Amino acid sequence: MPSYNELFQAALRANAEGRLDQAESHARSILASDPDDLQAMLLIGIVGVKKNDAALAVPFLEQVLAKDPGSPDAAFWLSMAHRNQGRLDEAVRLAEIAASLNERNEHAQNHLGMCLLDAGRPEEA
Repeated sequence: MPSYNELFQAALRANAEGRLDQAESHARSILASDPDDLQAMLLIGIVGVKKNDAALAVPFLEQVLAKDPGSPDAAFWLSMAHRNQGRLDEAVRLAEIAASLNERNEHAQNHLGMCLLDAGRPEEA
């Protein structure tokens, strides 16, 4: 059986290479051993967003954010999930959190601007 690190690295590689089902499977294997592993939860949430599957993404990302409110990645990806579903108020709120937690992250700042534009708030964008 692969070690945690080997499994996690395999999950990251699969995600980066677009093998999303495999990435999810590896992350779920990690959660089977450690149901509280925030990195595996985050990865499943990211995979869900990439698949445009809010039913998969949102619960995992909400768990990460509940357990680690200072996670800019969880806030960013959860915002993406809500934006993809047209839940713009929630997307903006979470994008603001992600941007404030990581002020130097260009992707977070850009995403906030896009959420604000989508929400009809161009002056704030």
